[in-house]
Amino acid sequence: MANADKPSMAQKLSESIQTIPQEQILTTVCAIFQSHYRDEVKKLDKRTLLIQTQDDVIVPLAVAEYLHSAIPDSQISIIPAQGHCRISVQQRK
Repeated sequence: MANADKPSMAQKLSESIQTIPQEQILTTVCAIFQSHYRDEVKKLDKRTLLIQTQDDVIVPLAVAEYLHSAIPDSQISIIPAQGHCRISVQQRK
């Protein structure tokens, strides 16, 4: 997850993954990595805001840029941060 300055973030992600029941982990991983929605995202007809960190080893910036180009009426906001799920685990200021 990078975020060497915030090791607790990687720990939280690890803990959330560990909550997946062992008998479902393979199905979950396959669903995540084999999902293919490229044709579907082009059909979105709502304004969409994509929020992406600069450095995400799980979902690279290129993915957000692709989604931005594929989703009509989308906006992209690249935040100066590292890691995946940065927004969901970052403390409110």
